[in-house]
Amino acid sequence: MCRIIFILLMSIQISFTACKNEGGSSNQLVIDSLAIGSTHLHYEFLPKETAETLVLIHQGMFDASVWKFQIDHFSNDFQILIYDMPAHGRSGSRIKDYKEHEYLQDLLDHLQIGKCHIAALSFGSIVAVEFALENPARVDKLILGSVGINGVIPSDVEYVKHVNAYINNIQLNKLQEAAQNLARISLTGPNRELEEIDAEIVSFTLEKIENHLAKGFWKEAPNFTQPPSRVRLKEIKQPVLLIHGEADYDYIKGNINEMAAAFDNVQIKTLASVAHMVNYEDPKQFNRVMDEFLEDN
Repeated sequence: MCRIIFILLMSIQISFTACKNEGGSSNQLVIDSLAIGSTHLHYEFLPKETAETLVLIHQGMFDASVWKFQIDHFSNDFQILIYDMPAHGRSGSRIKDYKEHEYLQDLLDHLQIGKCHIAALSFGSIVAVEFALENPARVDKLILGSVGINGVIPSDVEYVKHVNAYINNIQLNKLQEAAQNLARISLTGPNRELEEIDAEIVSFTLEKIENHLAKGFWKEAPNFTQPPSRVRLKEIKQPVLLIHGEADYDYIKGNINEMAAAFDNVQIKTLASVAHMVNYEDPKQFNRVMDEFLEDN
């Protein structure tokens, strides 16, 4: 049971990255798969000559399609790179002992993308922070939303209730019920019900989670750096934007406060009337605060 809890906590954490282009002139969408050891990483790349690159990294249990509103918004000014993380979507399984940020590192190297602005939501924020810690010269700015921190165990009563219900259903192989539990964690926060959320958002969320569970990817635990990046947060020297939804769980707000105390150059934005999926539930509000931060010199 402890292993299931660990995998869940690490999985329910989205990320987005902006990187400076080091060449390339094509403007046609490239859909491809990068071989990494015994696995492969599905990615889609929309080049734009002389532009910075936005690498959009989805949250745990989903795939890169969660970024459709950001692709529409940012593609006029940026190159766009999205990929399915290992053990997600159209990518293959994780490689034993291969760390989560190393897949991103390999993909950027393959596409010859250099210095980056990195943003991340939830699970992706752990990947972004660890990439920045291991590759500080490649990162300009960090945008971290609904942040996860490697080393923090949530204790919210309502959150733990849904986690325990998920564990019970997954052990009984009740995948649809387990998906409902995870959808609540992703969408409602402590004070809302699924029935209050837009039906299209709920349907999309359930489809992605059910697909993830059906493939059995949930059994694969992620591999992060040691010691946990929580103890190294003060090493982050880049400008940081922290974004969270006012309806999200208290432990996310606690993570925001812990990061804010560790970083030297930080801004905090609270998005009204949304919970954990800030980029999907209210993309206009999310895109606006990202625009303002990226445009601020």
